[in-house]
Amino acid sequence: MAATPRALPLCSFALRPVFLLFGDSITQRGSCANGWASRLADSYGRRVDVLNRGYSGYNTAQALRVLPLIFPPGSSPPALVTVFLGANDAALQERHPTHHVPVAAYAAKLEAVVAHVRSAYGAAAPPIVLVTPPPVDEAARVRANTERHGTPADAPAERRLEVTAQYAAACAQLGARLGCPVLDAFTLFQQVPGWQSHLNDGLHFAEEGDRLLHALLLELIERQLPQLAPAALSYDLPEWSDWAVDGEELSVAVQPGSPYSG
Repeated sequence: MAATPRALPLCSFALRPVFLLFGDSITQRGSCANGWASRLADSYGRRVDVLNRGYSGYNTAQALRVLPLIFPPGSSPPALVTVFLGANDAALQERHPTHHVPVAAYAAKLEAVVAHVRSAYGAAAPPIVLVTPPPVDEAARVRANTERHGTPADAPAERRLEVTAQYAAACAQLGARLGCPVLDAFTLFQQVPGWQSHLNDGLHFAEEGDRLLHALLLELIERQLPQLAPAALSYDLPEWSDWAVDGEELSVAVQPGSPYSG
């Protein structure tokens, strides 16, 4: 018995929910080949459109300025937002005064980011995952600064592990207070033996770091946001095998209760 013909829906961004990744260069670089954002898009193929809104060099002060452009009021809400800021805020003031944001101000500005996203979408506001800045390999930063910028080899790193720890703690504490899931990259990376190899310059991710962050993010979603796990989301359109050719018409056999019925 032939299936009842139905019109093939036009391709539309509305077919899929959106995950929006907001952050600095660690997010921006996540869309490179084998980057954590690229891996996330692959994990959610045909289920979610992953939008990368990472901006190299941005701190929370600059992030606040562009929020109305990234999350405009009245726009369709994403299904999930990640906010991955702090690596630049934690730069030492005497070395990077344009990057540096004091830790208390960082926490306040990060809270303002969360407040803006929630205000922009009201009752439809998505879950917001806060990602702490990852650990810093100071020796690798010194080498990278010498190679790239000619900084003296005996000059201290412009970022320090113990300082970044303060920003990671502030991010985690804020997430707990605001009810945001927190991916504590600072702590979790250091639980991996030889974690320094997960960074390619002491700050940004090498392929191993991208792989680890992707795995940690998926694990967090499956544990704390199971409704957004890949297995919980349907494909945007039926499988090819659900379609049947009936003369020159396309028809689809839809099972009762399928997300494509009705």
